[in-house]
Amino acid sequence: MAGNASAQNIYTCVDGKGRKITADRPIAECMDRTQQELNRTGTVRRQVGPSLTAEERAVQEEKDKAAAEVRAREAEEKRRDRALLLRYPTRAVHDQERVAAIAQIDEVIKASNKRTLELAEQRKSIQAEFEFY
Repeated sequence: MAGNASAQNIYTCVDGKGRKITADRPIAECMDRTQQELNRTGTVRRQVGPSLTAEERAVQEEKDKAAAEVRAREAEEKRRDRALLLRYPTRAVHDQERVAAIAQIDEVIKASNKRTLELAEQRKSIQAEFEFY
């Protein structure tokens, strides 16, 4: 039990009347102000903020959510930029890939136009056959 007690943290704050209060758990009188959580050596481990009302909690959650969205968007942009740099390390490589992609698209367009002409010829021949019937 003594080992367990020494592992506990200590909370301190100054209440509304200016008194310094110290306890082994969060202090009820200081729930509306910042409390310091000390580790067993007496150094500040962290600052415990005041308890928030429901409205303040909702506002804080919205701020946290917006900040998380911004961080996620920035991380996605960085990831996308890194992927582009890996794929296209220099301007010359990018230009080569672009020319190759445009050439491929041009080939598809040529094949499509050729097929359109073939179908037009086929339609003419079929219409010529139907004229006899």
